[in-house]
Amino acid sequence: MNAPALASRIDLLAADVGRLRRRVDPESSLVHLADRLASHIEALYVMVEPTAGELVAWTSPGDEQAAAAAIAHVDARWNRLRGVLGKTAA
Repeated sequence: MNAPALASRIDLLAADVGRLRRRVDPESSLVHLADRLASHIEALYVMVEPTAGELVAWTSPGDEQAAAAAIAHVDARWNRLRGVLGKTAA
């Protein structure tokens, strides 16, 4: 499986787990399981997605504006994933 396909599957899995987290009764023991699944998805995400440093190194080494833009991009993607998972932004 190539990286874009894996990233897409991670996004779909995150959406499913986010729906589960939002529908589970907060008093249910399933909350713990849903949280663990969400943590596994976050771990897979950081293994697959490039870091801001990698993006800059590949496109514009040494460019401070590119570094700032890469950081903003990576932060926005991370916050989007956490939102899909039903978590608060980091």
